[in-house]
Amino acid sequence: MWHGLLTEEERQCLGGEWEPLWRKKNAVGIWMQLRGVSQARATVDLAKELNLLSEADHRRLLREIGESQTAVDANPAMPARDRPVWNRDTSQLHYRGEIVRRVVSPSRASSICRILDAFQEDGWPERIDDPLPGGPGAQRLRETIRTLNKGLAKIRFRADGTSTGIVWEVADTRATPAPRP
Repeated sequence: MWHGLLTEEERQCLGGEWEPLWRKKNAVGIWMQLRGVSQARATVDLAKELNLLSEADHRRLLREIGESQTAVDANPAMPARDRPVWNRDTSQLHYRGEIVRRVVSPSRASSICRILDAFQEDGWPERIDDPLPGGPGAQRLRETIRTLNKGLAKIRFRADGTSTGIVWEVADTRATPAPRP
């Protein structure tokens, strides 16, 4: 699995070393972390990737476990490598194989971790509902997103405009033109 199914970027996102990760999580746990899917989904997806299931059996089993339309399926045009990966164990957010954000003190940044956990669990859909405790709060949400975006490279987060959700997007890397005199 490590060399046959995962890209070098994905291996680096997971920490780059197979054995310690394998001992801690096993193949299904690794797939769950990397793809942000449930244990049942990871098991079925791995079986398909290892050619143990046909495409038809894969779809049937996904329907049987109630996951045929999960967030990971919501945008099949977006390859897995184009989705961020949040590694809670290392407190690192990766995008396209590159670390784009480190959370230095997860215990002090619990709201940031809660947002990243929610995106990872849902498979990085474009938008998630606000996962922060305390109910809707535009100011609380904006402050948390502002802090999350500090020092962030390649991607950005923003409120969805309703005070009930958060959106992630690829950051605009074009240079801002200088103002005219």
